[in-house]
Amino acid sequence: MRIFLVFTLFMSLSVGAQEIDATKALLAILPAGDYSGVTNDGAECNISILPLSNRIAVIGTTGDILKRSEIEVGSRYRWNPGTRSFLHTTLTTTLSDTKENVFRTLAVDKKKQYVVLADVVTKDRETIETAIECIVELK
Repeated sequence: MRIFLVFTLFMSLSVGAQEIDATKALLAILPAGDYSGVTNDGAECNISILPLSNRIAVIGTTGDILKRSEIEVGSRYRWNPGTRSFLHTTLTTTLSDTKENVFRTLAVDKKKQYVVLADVVTKDRETIETAIECIVELK
């Protein structure tokens, strides 16, 4: 009986310790769909969360700026469900430049979420960052 209890406790701790996949973690914070919001300077912005085969596409628009990130099944990420925060980056390098694609989200309050889609490109020691920062209403 004691061995059974120890085994059951061990299995329940192991199951609780398993990490959730990046795509599922993202969808737990921002379910699939379209979200409208405003930028920090009051301009309109939109965020779309689109489930695709083995990945989630996140598309952000404001004015004439469009940004896209893709979170693939099995990719690395940071997640905190308590603060509804999620961070995913993808780094691409060549001989002369690097590009980092960043997707980040954080709770503002119970009904609002702060979402950032950014590209940081470094070429010949010059860094150019373009980003969309959008505060969206949750559904």
